[in-house]
Amino acid sequence: MTLKYRAISAAMVLLLTWIINAQTISLSGKVINSTGKSISGVKVSLAGYTDIDTVTDTSGQFTLKGEVTSVRQLKIEGLIPEAVLRGSDLRVFLRNHSKVSVAIYAISGKLMYNMSTTILSPGLNNIVLPMNTFSTGVYLIAVSYEESKSIFRYRVASSGMVPSETGLRSGRTLSAQAILDTIQFSAEGYVDTSYVLTSYTKSGIQITMQRASRLANITKKCNGLKPSPVSGGQKGWGSRYWDCCKPHCSWPEQTKRYAANCDKDGKEIPCFKTVTNGTWTGVQGTRSGCDQDGEAYMCYSHVPYAVCDELALGFAAVPANTDICGKCYQVDFDGGFKHGDPKPAHLLMKGKSMIVMASNIGHDVGGGQFDMMIPGGGLGAFRSGCQKQWGVDVNNESLVGKGYGGFTSTCREKLGWDAETEDVKLCVRSMCDNLFGKNPALRDLYDGCIWYVEWMHAVDNPTFTYKEVECPQVLIDLYYSAFHPRP
Repeated sequence: MTLKYRAISAAMVLLLTWIINAQTISLSGKVINSTGKSISGVKVSLAGYTDIDTVTDTSGQFTLKGEVTSVRQLKIEGLIPEAVLRGSDLRVFLRNHSKVSVAIYAISGKLMYNMSTTILSPGLNNIVLPMNTFSTGVYLIAVSYEESKSIFRYRVASSGMVPSETGLRSGRTLSAQAILDTIQFSAEGYVDTSYVLTSYTKSGIQITMQRASRLANITKKCNGLKPSPVSGGQKGWGSRYWDCCKPHCSWPEQTKRYAANCDKDGKEIPCFKTVTNGTWTGVQGTRSGCDQDGEAYMCYSHVPYAVCDELALGFAAVPANTDICGKCYQVDFDGGFKHGDPKPAHLLMKGKSMIVMASNIGHDVGGGQFDMMIPGGGLGAFRSGCQKQWGVDVNNESLVGKGYGGFTSTCREKLGWDAETEDVKLCVRSMCDNLFGKNPALRDLYDGCIWYVEWMHAVDNPTFTYKEVECPQVLIDLYYSAFHPRP
């Protein structure tokens, strides 16, 4: 009885000691996209812990709190073997007598260090690793103990220039930083991102998430993602354009639902600013890039994209007698052509749906017409904006396409109006490659252009049935300016 009591007490003392040394997590920051716009609804979690997570709020802010201990896994029937790396100290808890083997690899896979201990006793064992002898870089530390194996990443950070007998040389920090844990960030439509921690308490973390290419969704089966067909809607048809100009819904005198507008490089900027003229104070819209000395353009993030093979999301210019800014419409393609007998591309569109959000109006957009924002869809009446933003000759129709109809009109004029659909698609794709595919800064425009080729089959002015619907959150987040309050 006495021996059993002592064994249990020892285990409890060890457990309490480790819990007392628990690390409190207090991390906060903001998540933005490549245009500088905050991303809401991002899942933020500490890798390896199911109970330490949160989501970003409407301004992209997050606060991650919790507690981690050296013992991550605890079973009711007793403690299990565990290895934890803290700085250069490798702490190994053993349940039985065992050897511990340590191998350290460079990120290239080269073995840099190999060690096997003598038999170690059950309980907590501390092994000091020679990390201060390693040059700047990231290393993988593989630890084998009992029947378990753990792998850690370890970063030796540069400390700049340190003195030596022969003068100054590049050196490594003597207090090398261990990667304690990793925060994981994930959100629909973005590439998963991680952030390695060297401290469990930190504020002001800023994470930039890159948009994932949605081109793979073009062939993805909808499996319940597609909304119910439009019932009791109106007949309409779709044209296309992309003129680079500041959207109508970004002007403060037009709406209170401010659509984002961006600078020349695609970074979001305010839609307007407060100005004072003598005793009068008011707001003044940021000048459109299509005007002389203008600085505000369409945001590249407003390109259309596929949710799945029969559903896509996007933005459009629509007719307006009232404030239509920020309203959404579901359009169900019926296989028809506004200007004649349907061609094969129109028939391929039958049964597909889009939800488009109004961010612009067109003085030449008629009743039932949705002028969809599609890169390569035509510059329309305003060319100067794209000339300044893209730095190309906008009068070269072989490069930018016809002013009205864009790439498809250029290709059909070249190949013949009854050309095979695949030939037209191949031609339009080559124009996408030539105008957008060579400049990494225009990657979003390239994806939107390829979407038009593959999901929409480079179709010309299809017909559909439409009705107003509730806006999906993803379109709401893309639409609204981050610099002004939402209504």
